[in-house]
Parts: sequence; C-alpha cells; structure tokens
Amino acid sequence: MEDVDGLEDREAPDLTGHLNSAREAIGSPSLRAIAAATDYSHTTVAKAFTIQSAGLSWAVIEQVCASVNADRTVAQQLWCAANPGAEAAPPDAVDASDADSSAQGEDRAASRPELPSTVPDTSGTTGSSIPLVLRMRLVVWAGLLFCGGVGLVVVQAVNGDGGRMSMLTELVQPVFVAVAAALFGRRALEFTRAGDRLNVVFFSLLTAGSLAWMLGSVSWLVERYPMHRSIPTGPLFDLFFVASYLCAGAALWIRAERYGLARWRRRWHNAVTGVVLVAGPYALSILLLSILHLRSDAMVLLYALHPAADIALAIAALSPMIHGHRILGSAVLATAFAAAALSDIGALVLRADPGTTTVPSAAALGYVAFAIILSVYAVIARPLPSTVVDRVPVRREWLDPRDTVAVVTAVAAVVALVAAALVLSRTSATDIEVVMIALTAVTASAIATLTAIHSH
Repeated sequence: MEDVDGLEDREAPDLTGHLNSAREAIGSPSLRAIAAATDYSHTTVAKAFTIQSAGLSWAVIEQVCASVNADRTVAQQLWCAANPGAEAAPPDAVDASDADSSAQGEDRAASRPELPSTVPDTSGTTGSSIPLVLRMRLVVWAGLLFCGGVGLVVVQAVNGDGGRMSMLTELVQPVFVAVAAALFGRRALEFTRAGDRLNVVFFSLLTAGSLAWMLGSVSWLVERYPMHRSIPTGPLFDLFFVASYLCAGAALWIRAERYGLARWRRRWHNAVTGVVLVAGPYALSILLLSILHLRSDAMVLLYALHPAADIALAIAALSPMIHGHRILGSAVLATAFAAAALSDIGALVLRADPGTTTVPSAAALGYVAFAIILSVYAVIARPLPSTVVDRVPVRREWLDPRDTVAVVTAVAAVVALVAAALVLSRTSATDIEVVMIALTAVTASAIATLTAIHSH
C-alpha cells in the first residue's frame, strides 16, 4: 500500500542509516519478509532503506522500525528532523490501558534475533507481499471449499429427499468449523513458542469461539436426529453459540484497539458502541416478528440475539478499514458473519412460527457459507501488530475515524430506539414489553453517553 507524501527528493541519510543498521543487526532479512510484518507493500518498505525514507509518512516508518527492531524513539527524532513542520505520534500516545501490552510487544521485539519466519504473517493487505506458497495454498483451499459449496447447492436442487439433504448440510458445518479451530489453534501454539502473548490471546479466543460454534452445531444435530426433534428448542446449543459470539467479540475488540481505536478511545467508549451495535439489529429482529405476527416467547427472544450478534461482529470485523488499513481478512471475516446472519434471520422466523414442522435444508446454506469462509479466514488471518498502529491516510481528509465511529454508533442507537418504539406500539404482550423497555433504556443511555463523548 503506497503512502508517499511527495517528498522523494528530500535526503535523510541519518534516518536511512538508522534503519539499515537495524536491518543488518538482525541478519539483513529480505524486503518482502519485512513487508510481510507491516501493512505495506515491499516497494513502499524498500523506500525506507533508501534516500526516499523522508518521503514516507511516520506510519510507514514506525511499522518498519518494529519489523527490524529499530529504536522507535530515535527513528521518530530523525524523521521529524527530516520533515520540519510534520508531527509524528508521540511515543506515549497509546492509552494507559494499552501501555502494558505495548511494552510487552517492545520487549518481545528486543529479545527476538530475527523476523519470526517460523510464524508466517498471513497478511491479506491489498498490495502487501504474501509468500507464494501461502498464496497457492489459499487458492487451492478456497477453490476446494467453493466447489464443495456449489456441490451442496446442486445436490440440494436435484435430491428429492429433503431430510437427507438437511442432514448433509448440517453435518458439513461442524466439520469446516473444526478445521478453522485447528488452524487457529495451531497459530496460537506457534505464537506461544515465539513468546508473543498478544497474538496467543487473539488466536486462542478465535479457537475457543470456533470450538464453541462447533459444539453448538453438534448439540443442534443431537436434538434434531437422536432426540427426533424436527425443530430443536435448545437452550444448550444457544448457549454454545452465545459463547462463540463472546469469544469472537473479544478477539475483534482486541484487534480493533491494536489498529487504532486505542489511540483516541477508552475501552468503555468502545463498549458503548458494541452495545448499540447489538441493540440495533436485535430490535429490528423483534420488530420483524411483530410485523409477521409471530410468537415471541423467552426462547425466541434469546434466539433473536444470534442475528444481532452476527451483524455486530460483521461491523466490528471491518473496523481496521476505517483507519485506512486495507486488510483482506477484515472483508473475509465480515462476509462470514453476514452469511451466518442470513441463516439466523431465517431460523428465527421458523422458530417463531407455530406452524413450522421442519427446517428446510436451504435455510442452513448461510451457516455452510459461514463455516467455509471462516476456514478461509483461518488460513489468511494476520497476526496483530506488536504496538498500537497509527491511522493510515485514506486520501480523504474528511473521512476521520472519530466521526465514522460516532456516526455508526448514533445510527445503531437511533435504529434500536425507533424499532423498540414500533414494537411497543404494536403489541401488548408482557414479555415483549419488558424486553423492549429495557432495550429502550439501554439505548437511550448509550445515546446520552455518545453525545457526551462526541462533545468532549
């Protein structure tokens, strides 16, 4: 990803020499190896080791410093000297809540003699360098999964036995998710050996979330076939799925903070955004049931959390992009959660409809797509940066992350309030009223908090 400020003709021998010395000290790794540990292409990274280093933004220099174990403070001083009038993020710009983790990242870099070649950076950044072997493996794996998904659709279209097809569709889901869990677990073990605690936590949470989702699918199958329930009622598989959402949400929260939110938002501010991102689609789900005149007992209200969580996680997966980080994995993961949300909305309608006697096999295709895409993401998931990274300019000065997050939070809160008001105006059921009134109170307080944050 190119990020040049048009200062190529300005010399900075001190900065260039500092970076080259650090590179030589760790064994002179290739430019592609260095670029694989950053958000930038090897052509952009190459400029950091030439006279053009002063033409690069501080965001590029900072990540190159981390990649070659260069002294960040010295590099910042040299960069500022070569760019009079420009400002780089101060070393203490990271929130206090992230100071410990940032220090751990610096300690890891200081004790690491070379780039972690044993832990491949499966970066999906547009324009960044991905090893040829990994690209070939990804292409083959994605091709096989795509063909398998198409095969399921074809078999479903020609097979008249809906029961067998439903079983096949439901059996495929835990298998693919188990593959994803194994891949995430392998990455967690690799980072454990490398001493990278942050990435151990990140990939462990993804492993736990995948395993919880797999156990939820298995619990669904047990109720559906050995227990002969055409419409499984839970709540065991519901609890497993909720646990998977919590693990995935925690992992994405950590990921979002490392890609810029921790620079200017406190954790409770992010928590407010997370609450309204779930509250908005949840209220819309209840409103859909109300419009369709379907029942809304306690189990249906619990299940309505599934599509709401999927949509919130899909938005959270895209959070690095608002800071200008063009990471392919963000789009892949968001697509996976969006696919799951489609099936969850269909399953919610089926569970709320008293006339439903069985679950059509086509209703599970979104889950199959989720499992397939999640396993693809497990292949390309990139490790988290060792320090909180700066915002990357996206060539649109008006597109500021602060405003983007504020707008998304406000829209979600307004949607939740409006949907809650419409539900209350359409029904007199006690359980609905209690839930929606509580939801209204939560979202109203979230809006007040958002207003205070934005004005501050």
